[in-house]
Amino acid sequence: MIENYIKAHRTAEHEYHKAVASGEYPYLPALDDFLETRKQQNQISIGVTEIPLSMIAGTKTAGRQNSFSRGFMPLLSEKTEFAMKWSHLYDAQVSVGIRDPILVYEYMNRFYVQEGNKRVSVSKAVGAYSISADVIRILPERNGQQEVDIYFEFIEFYQSARINEILFSSKGRYAELARIMGQTLGTPWPDEVKEALRSAYLCFAEIFASKHGDRLGITGGDAFLLYLRIFSFDSLLSESRERISKRLDKIWTEFLTQNNKNSIELWEVPDEADTESPAASVKKVFPMVPAYSEKKPLKAAFLYEKDPQSSRWVYGHELGRTEVEERFEGIVRTCKYENIMTESDVEKAIEDAEEKGCELIFTTSAAMMPQALRIAIEKPNLKILNCSINLSHNKVRTYYS
Repeated sequence: MIENYIKAHRTAEHEYHKAVASGEYPYLPALDDFLETRKQQNQISIGVTEIPLSMIAGTKTAGRQNSFSRGFMPLLSEKTEFAMKWSHLYDAQVSVGIRDPILVYEYMNRFYVQEGNKRVSVSKAVGAYSISADVIRILPERNGQQEVDIYFEFIEFYQSARINEILFSSKGRYAELARIMGQTLGTPWPDEVKEALRSAYLCFAEIFASKHGDRLGITGGDAFLLYLRIFSFDSLLSESRERISKRLDKIWTEFLTQNNKNSIELWEVPDEADTESPAASVKKVFPMVPAYSEKKPLKAAFLYEKDPQSSRWVYGHELGRTEVEERFEGIVRTCKYENIMTESDVEKAIEDAEEKGCELIFTTSAAMMPQALRIAIEKPNLKILNCSINLSHNKVRTYYS
């Protein structure tokens, strides 16, 4: 019906004027306009697959780009032949669906339509998530740029999982995701693993988007991987959307921290030693609690991967732990846990330390960070530190000797 075209046309005009007002190009970008012909020679056929409509960025050539707004909504008048064809296609989509795949070129995780622009426009108008497409991939030149290196990591991931939606902004993350899934890159994954991963990611991405996660400056894949570092993959499949949403709220500051890693400073020179009393020094660290004393000391626990006799690293921490007790003259009391090798060991040690009244936990190995972060999120009253560099989190502060 032409009424549906008129509605889509109004949306197109709104998108057009918004783009013009912000100084952006108001029509669909054409791949041929910004990609040199010689760079399009290295092509491989992917075959027919489902691609997300949100990843379709424009057209392959300039032929039809002025007929659509940047959001693929139709700009031509409702009195044109184009409008009638669009309307008939809309009716067909609603009644039986669009069955013939479109032809697209993929370049750097974005798709550009060669044949089927109206089918994409109609599919977007009805609110479809994806569309069937025959995909030809154009490979960029390897030039040492990070985004190109990440893209070739994506290609290896795609060969294994056949998933387009999961995108990362840093190198090495596809390999990390593969390890979490118990798989390796470069070889096809079992169908049940691929289906479980895609289902879990789409559920997570929808919840993340509903909280305006796109405003954080990280990709949905970045957020997804951070979530999996803290919570199990199986939890995304078994727990309710409400539970997942609440967990996202708890770790939201971790997303902010991940986006602002460049603003984190490493202090290599300690402050000059002050002459305040031990109690006043502790008060600086815990300003919101009553003053500590010998009758009510601050209790801290140290978790060691090995023991001081077999590890110089642990021995150094042990010297620090005993120095703390001596320096603070009974106002700070500590305990230690040795041979903490597994995540289960970390969890049990912290649980025991909490039962003993410890408010401050030192996890002295970078390998303890995942479990330390998970517990810090679940137990916000505990202050947990981790001895590491370049493991930036909001809930767990890091230090280094």
